[in-house]
Amino acid sequence: MEIRDYYDKNKNRTGKTYTANVVPTGENYMLIVVCFIQNSKGEFLIQKASKQKGEKWGTTGGHPISKETSIQGMKREIWEELGIDIPEEKFIYVNTFIKNNKILDLYYIKEEININELNLQVEEVQEVKWATKEEISMLINKNQFEKTHAKLFNDMQYFEKK
Repeated sequence: MEIRDYYDKNKNRTGKTYTANVVPTGENYMLIVVCFIQNSKGEFLIQKASKQKGEKWGTTGGHPISKETSIQGMKREIWEELGIDIPEEKFIYVNTFIKNNKILDLYYIKEEININELNLQVEEVQEVKWATKEEISMLINKNQFEKTHAKLFNDMQYFEKK
């Protein structure tokens, strides 16, 4: 079972830890990381969650383990779920969102990835593909895209226009 750090509302570690599947309460916040990866054609790398994870489409994300920084946690999640090692300097921080005892850090990467060479973590991911903004919007409209990731996708589009 992974050990994770609790944070305060200002994203400072509190010194307290918890295990996965615990819902934070009171002044305790959990850190979540999400990253959108886009290729030079403007397509986003999306992944379909495994059956036990709900089978919705989304992007790569997860929780940093104890002592990891946000970006270290994101790097590890990409490695675990997709089997690719992306250098930290390629990660672009987009924004932090705080709601309901959750702190979510959003990242963006521009990278060419051959999806045929990925090593998927079958417990988490059953399929990956490159998708256009229009294809993702269709998945969102059909309720086939993870809700939180759908909201983040809209923020990502805003980020790209800057």
